[in-house]
Amino acid sequence: MTRAVRREEWRARVAAFLASAQNMRAWCAAQGVKLHQLQCWLPRVAPVEPPATRSPQ
Repeated sequence: MTRAVRREEWRARVAAFLASAQNMRAWCAAQGVKLHQLQCWLPRVAPVEPPATRSPQ
């Protein structure tokens, strides 16, 4: 998988997370994604900072 493909894949995942009403931990569990991966990719591909109320809990 190339870097560009991986970045686009994570861009779509981050957009889905930001559009959801779930916190990070719940969204990751539902999607089968590791929490640390979302935490790593979120600042890389998110268009804006996530709201402060979204915590991993």
